[in-house]
Amino acid sequence: MGFGTRAFSGHRAVPSALAGTPTRALILLGRLLQIVWLPCVCVLALVLTPRGFGATPAAHFTHLSLEQGLSQSTVQAILQDHAGFLWFGTEEGLNRYDGYTVIVFKHDPKNPESLPDDMVSALHEDREGRLWVGTEHGLCLFDRRTEAFTRIPTVLDRVTGIIEDSDGSLWIGAEGGGVFVRDPRTGTFTSYQPNAHDPASLVSFRVSALLRDHHNRLWVGTRDGGLELLSEHGKFLHHRKNPKDPKSLSDNDVWGIAEDSSGDLWIATYGGGLNVLDHKTGVFRQYRHREKDPNSLPTDLITSVLVDRSGTPWVGTDGAGVLRYDATTDRFVALAHDSADLASLSTNVVRTLYEDVQNQLWVGTYLGGASLLRKEGQ
Repeated sequence: MGFGTRAFSGHRAVPSALAGTPTRALILLGRLLQIVWLPCVCVLALVLTPRGFGATPAAHFTHLSLEQGLSQSTVQAILQDHAGFLWFGTEEGLNRYDGYTVIVFKHDPKNPESLPDDMVSALHEDREGRLWVGTEHGLCLFDRRTEAFTRIPTVLDRVTGIIEDSDGSLWIGAEGGGVFVRDPRTGTFTSYQPNAHDPASLVSFRVSALLRDHHNRLWVGTRDGGLELLSEHGKFLHHRKNPKDPKSLSDNDVWGIAEDSSGDLWIATYGGGLNVLDHKTGVFRQYRHREKDPNSLPTDLITSVLVDRSGTPWVGTDGAGVLRYDATTDRFVALAHDSADLASLSTNVVRTLYEDVQNQLWVGTYLGGASLLRKEGQ
């Protein structure tokens, strides 16, 4: 098999130790902050004054972008694999980072085994250590040995999410194609799509987010049909906006879903703010922007949500940076870009959030690369 098209970036050769065991790779990855922390980044305390709060402890971001070798500065997907490598999906290629050097994989029209499309939108490593890559025009599987990409002809739409369930089945969300399921035994795909004659079918082709909760139930976010729950009988239960019910979903344009330790779901909507679905009552609690209320959300344009291993929810926004939820006050702390502080978030338009094995928060941004936040106590 041939090699996928790639380019080397950065100023150092790839350390030979990375060809060894995953343990060595993780040790090298421990030097990550030394590499990402640019000499030009001033070690200044960013004293945040969140909406409705007093000052919080200093937050320092370090940045990975074009200057460090990324192929493009809009980061749409982030993944750390079992060997410790960090993968960044951008609008112009897939990037692999080892803490020293960035290696870029891009589409080559003359090479059928190259990345099928440079617009990388989703990443997932399965239980066998295989890397699945979602792009603007479908799904592919990366072979680490040959560095070749195998295209999956069943999924040809923009991939918005890839998750795995307890039996190894792979679930793929596609904006325009619905939900696809890969059988781990046969490798064949089946799909869930809207059916006008079946009210319990998937409500929309425009799937935007997937979540498998701790009960192994599948939740599906859509761009225009709200939130869906797939029952054990293969039927979808619909959660949609009801203008007459303030305890319903605030908006049908769902961009992200996360589950907290209690089993409640945190739902990012683009235009309707943040929603929390109480798993006991089925009632939605809404967090919205309200004019002249400094304690409300700074914007209703929510692009992503993540609950970290400590149980803290983090929220990505379009225009207001990153928000951290404070459970003691039921309010949000804003971590935003400050043009006067190079250690602040690179831009305020967030595309994705990811927590690495060191419990550090990566923020993928629009035209600002990836920003890394070492959380308190690290």
